[in-house]
Amino acid sequence: MLKKEEEMLLAVKERQAKVKLMIMTWQFLVIALGLLFPVLLSSGNVSVSAIILLKYPSVLYNLDWMYS
Repeated sequence: MLKKEEEMLLAVKERQAKVKLMIMTWQFLVIALGLLFPVLLSSGNVSVSAIILLKYPSVLYNLDWMYS
């Protein structure tokens, strides 16, 4: 009985670690896009910038946070 509970606890911890890794990866991607966005916009790459904004609107919130 105790062995089964330990296995379940271990499985939950593994799932939590995977979710945390996914969240950290998404945060990194959003920050990277937020840093890349002004460079693309200033270089005249408006179509790429528009695609990024349409696909990841959270980049705007990231920019607001970084430049305020």
